[in-house]
Amino acid sequence: MLGPFNHLGSGRGQQSARHPLEGLVNKILILGATSCLALALLAMPSIVLGDDVDPCKGKQSIPMVKKACEAGGKTAAKKAMKAWVKRVKKARKAAGETDFKMNCKACHSKMKPSWTIKDSAVETFKRHEAWLRTQGKLSPSEAEHVAGVLQTAL
Repeated sequence: MLGPFNHLGSGRGQQSARHPLEGLVNKILILGATSCLALALLAMPSIVLGDDVDPCKGKQSIPMVKKACEAGGKTAAKKAMKAWVKRVKKARKAAGETDFKMNCKACHSKMKPSWTIKDSAVETFKRHEAWLRTQGKLSPSEAEHVAGVLQTAL
């Protein structure tokens, strides 16, 4: 059987015949795919630009929290605080305080999305920080460790 392009040759080493519109169709497909990708990227700027950071609101009295907020918003502050609470719990347990309990509600009156702190929150934080220092678990130079935890948590 003969096809419409058999007159162009079909032997080995010869190029197969191409339809005259094949190049145009390929260009249209590439342009369409590129346009779809561009529209998708514009529709989701938070993924492309990293705008998904939920900034902290209000004044941050604790340097560790302030650094975390500046670095990555509420998510980073939460990670830093969870790491700090874990560290306090571990140190208290090592000191023989097996019944010591601490969680977010010790300092926060509301959880997501506002994370409202209690009036005693900063005092509670400083009391635990001072206790860590007296136990040799947090030296003055190591006070930045908690902020460093943020860098590894991110």
